[in-house]
Amino acid sequence: MKMYWFERDDQTNASLERRVNELKNAGMDGVMYPFNSGMGDYFTRISRIIDPRSKFKFIIAIRPYTISAQYLSMICSSINKISKDSLIINLLTGYLNKHEQSYGGILTEPNDSSSSIDRSNYMLKYAKDFKGVSQNEFFVSTTNETVFNNSVENGFAMIIPYVWYKANRFDVEDQKVVISIAPIITEDKTHHDYKCDNDNECRHPADGGCMDLDFFTLEEFFEFLDISEKRGIHGMLFQEADFVGQEYDRILPAITEYNKRKSEVEK
Repeated sequence: MKMYWFERDDQTNASLERRVNELKNAGMDGVMYPFNSGMGDYFTRISRIIDPRSKFKFIIAIRPYTISAQYLSMICSSINKISKDSLIINLLTGYLNKHEQSYGGILTEPNDSSSSIDRSNYMLKYAKDFKGVSQNEFFVSTTNETVFNNSVENGFAMIIPYVWYKANRFDVEDQKVVISIAPIITEDKTHHDYKCDNDNECRHPADGGCMDLDFFTLEEFFEFLDISEKRGIHGMLFQEADFVGQEYDRILPAITEYNKRKSEVEK
């Protein structure tokens, strides 16, 4: 099962490269970067740090209505000339970030302010178009039945929020699925009843909650990973919970220990 890190915070060029090296050393398989107009173009930023000798993956999130499928395919082809198969695309509908509200987000149709149905339908059509012009691997962010059923029908790999995976909302058996999760690894179970009130500047829509968050002891976390792998889950996409800023420093050592235990069992 693949292990990816979702780098949601803006990084300097130096810290971007340092994080990638830390993730590689921890045994992670790749990193994903968000679509955020304030963070610059990650295609350009990762091009300087891709190691063609490494199997480490760089996943770039894209809102489909911001770029044509043909031009995205051209970008993928250019990066594949630097390092073949290092780049993965994540197609998502997105929502309007606070700093984008002053100019209304993306101004084409559909856009950030369009309904979730319109954006989902556009994304699904875009995914078909992109698959038709590019051989590049991609994931479709999936949060509702329409997107899930269409992705299954068309053979799209998916990223699914942990909350829907935990609730068995989708039949993920025999599908290529990555679970997006913000694990809090702690032996203190007094926090396990945490509920997001969205007053702490969480990075999700105002009417939403921390869908990916859950609490685990270290052994519970390892058990969760083992069960998910047995279910055929393709990968995990880890991120820091909104109200815990330093969970990165707990998750990476946990992954290192998990990989070490697996290696010892497999010997």
